[in-house]
Amino acid sequence: MPKINLETEPRFKEAMKSLGFKKTSREFVKPYKDALQCISIGYATNGEHHVRYYSPMCSLCYPLIESVAMEAGIITYPMGCPIGYVMPQKTGLVEWRLEDSATDYDYLHVATDIVNAIRDYAVPFLEAYSTLKDFIKGIEEGTVNREFYDKKAVPIAYYLIGERQKAFDYIAETLEAYKRQAAPMPFHEHIITEEYEKDVYNCNQDGNLRVYQDFADKFTKWVNQKGNDTRATLLTVLP
Repeated sequence: MPKINLETEPRFKEAMKSLGFKKTSREFVKPYKDALQCISIGYATNGEHHVRYYSPMCSLCYPLIESVAMEAGIITYPMGCPIGYVMPQKTGLVEWRLEDSATDYDYLHVATDIVNAIRDYAVPFLEAYSTLKDFIKGIEEGTVNREFYDKKAVPIAYYLIGERQKAFDYIAETLEAYKRQAAPMPFHEHIITEEYEKDVYNCNQDGNLRVYQDFADKFTKWVNQKGNDTRATLLTVLP
């Protein structure tokens, strides 16, 4: 059979539609409570010609968070992960192999397996955190992996559910954590090769701190301009 693009194949789109997802130009999307549930179907060839390894990604976009971020001049990212992280094996990367020469039976088997995985694992995960309160609850209880979400989105979510002080407490805690990460560490190595000899010293990795400090400044300024929180003070960690 001719090469198939899984995302645009009519039968796959129809199967996703049965789960409530509509195909956009970039992904499958379903509005649900406070969020847009998104499924994107990426693939790699892994160096094999005429083969595609499909790996779905599930994510949650919160329009209210994006609206505040845009107004405050902040960039935030959706919460999400590869589907493998929410499957029983939790390996992170789960791929479905489909050859360009696959028969229609092979294609249907792969497509059905992917749709079933989305239905059984991705959808329950997305639904569990589709409200801002559940998003915050998942972070506070540690049921959401810290690698899945943007730490800039958390204070905005707190603000939107009326927990302004917790928003600023979270910012302060995160800045302190990044400050510790950025602190110089004693490290020195003397390297000698046939080509050169040099001393290597550790670098002060403060990129995360500077990015989050910029967010903290913008978010605090935005809240102060709103005039709804007299407790909001400019948080400064960098000298």
